[in-house]
Amino acid sequence: MNKRLICCFLILLISASVYTQSSIAFYDLLDYEANMYQCLKFYKVSTQLVDGYKDNTTIFSPQVQGKIDRAQEQGISTDLLFDPCVNTVRQENFYTPEYQVTKFSENYKFLTGYQNIWFNVIQKADRNCFWSTDANLNCEILTKYISLLQAQTGKKIGIRSSSLDWSNIFGTTTNCANFGNLPLSYINYNQKPNFQDWQDQQFGSWRGPLMKEFDTTEICGLTTTLSVY
Repeated sequence: MNKRLICCFLILLISASVYTQSSIAFYDLLDYEANMYQCLKFYKVSTQLVDGYKDNTTIFSPQVQGKIDRAQEQGISTDLLFDPCVNTVRQENFYTPEYQVTKFSENYKFLTGYQNIWFNVIQKADRNCFWSTDANLNCEILTKYISLLQAQTGKKIGIRSSSLDWSNIFGTTTNCANFGNLPLSYINYNQKPNFQDWQDQQFGSWRGPLMKEFDTTEICGLTTTLSVY
């Protein structure tokens, strides 16, 4: 079983024998072999979320297609993750939403079998990819990315973020409040597989989330974060 790591995520539905509530988890992996998916199926895997754009790179689509195909053999569906490389200081075309979304769309226009796209809104410690200190500009950037992804892919777009990341990027938790119609996966590692913390963690204009990342564990020999929905 190949355990080499790369920037991609798996969403896993954990059976009730492990948790009393349905939950999902994310993995970082490079290759998914058949026996890996058989193991994940044993643990009631429902969906995998595979990185399509991360660390300045559009993942080679045949590699992603292979992961989708092997997952489908076990009845596991696939979503893609788009992790943008935001940089408003450097003027290269590469750092524009137009360039990144177009490259993403071109690379995956022949990809079959994936359902939705999740957009990462995370403040990272990266000298090449970082949101600006202008909250209003950052909101304009996010709006541009989402609009382009919707137009060029025709897929449903969700947002993955946390209350702290949202506040750091957009100035306050209540700013940039025009995305409440999109699905939300929020992050709060309090080891509680429920949404009882949402009132304290709430941000943007979401009345409620679709998912919550709440803990980490190991399954099928891989370390993963768990989410409940």
